Formats: sequence, C-alpha cells, structure tokens
Amino acid sequence: SAGLSLTEQRSCWAGNPKHLWRKVWFIALTITGRLLNPRTQAVSQDNKGRWMMKITVVGAGYVGFAHAVLLAQNHEVCLLDIMADKVKMINDRKSPIADRELEQYLEEKELNLCATTDPNAAFSDAEFVVIATPIDYNSITGTFDTASIESVIDTVVKHNTSTVIVIKSTVSIGFTRRMSEKAGQRGCIFLFSPEFLRENNALYDNLYPS
Repeated sequence: SAGLSLTEQRSCWAGNPKHLWRKVWFIALTITGRLLNPRTQAVSQDNKGRWMMKITVVGAGYVGFAHAVLLAQNHEVCLLDIMADKVKMINDRKSPIADRELEQYLEEKELNLCATTDPNAAFSDAEFVVIATPIDYNSITGTFDTASIESVIDTVVKHNTSTVIVIKSTVSIGFTRRMSEKAGQRGCIFLFSPEFLRENNALYDNLYPS
C-alpha cells in the first residue's frame, strides 16, 4: 500500500483531502510496479511495516529534486545528477535550489534519500526511474531537444532492463511511444507523467495542487 500504514491510509481517505492525490500516487506507483515489473522482490518493507520501493530520480533541478524529496518520505530514493557539487549538497541535506518547502523538509523530515553521480549505483536495482532532465525548445522548428532524455534512457537499459521508466520532462506527442518501441523491446516499461510546477514552489505545488 505504497508506504502507508492502514491508519495513515484511512486518515488520507477520510480526513486529509489536500494530500489525497499524493497518497494515491504512492499507491499507484506500488501497484504499477508490482503488476508491470517482474522484479517485485525489490519491493520491501521498512521497520514500520510499510512497503518501500527503490526509486531513482534523474536530474536535481526543481522538478526532479521536488519529486525525489516527496518520494523519499516513504521510499528509498536515489537522485542522480552529473553535477558533483549538487550531489554533495543533497547528501549534506542542503537544497541546491531556492525553495522554502524543500529546505524545510530537508531539515525536519526523515528522508530516505541519497544522491550520486554514478549511473550504475543509481540504476542497477531501481524499480522505477523517473527522468526529469532539462530540455530546450526550438521555436524555429517547433520541436523539443530530447537528447538528454534519450541519453538517460540508453544508459538505464545498459544497467537495468526490467525497470519502469517514468518521463517527467516535457516531450512532444509520440515521444514516449517511440522510446517504448525502441527500448521497450529490452524489457523496460515506459510511462509519461507530465508536471506543472512553479520554480521556487515545486514541492508546495506537489503537496497542494490546484
């Protein structure tokens, strides 16, 4: 039940509607992982009897970092980034971006979160890989430069061919299907989950969606 005790689930449904969508997403992640991913043995329980999954988030920008912190409350999360200084800050429990809620959660919450620059450590046993790398939009051609996403996908399948890849970055219509047809043959499952977050308020918008 996605990192939630029975009491927490009842509280979620009955008396905490503002956080309902977040709980539902955790539940959906667990159900999806168990149904679609054959490596269900990687789903474990913590010392409170809550189900946990190993999730890797790629990209420590405001989208990736906010989702990593959110998920790390109930799951084992590894954040992969190419910038060593960002990785060090996160492992030192300091936010690499200006966001009041993120800074507060790093200081006050018990988070199962680590950061690394090593793709093998990040991908090898991840149940989910959430891609939140930056993309550029070419206003002349009307297309997105998805090179960074495609590079991440190529690296993922080299280390793990039985994970669920969730694309959070903005992409063109049909991109996820093309990637699924290309890399899905090797065992990976692809999902697209668009984000609508404000910079400097990324975690707040996750916690209190409009």
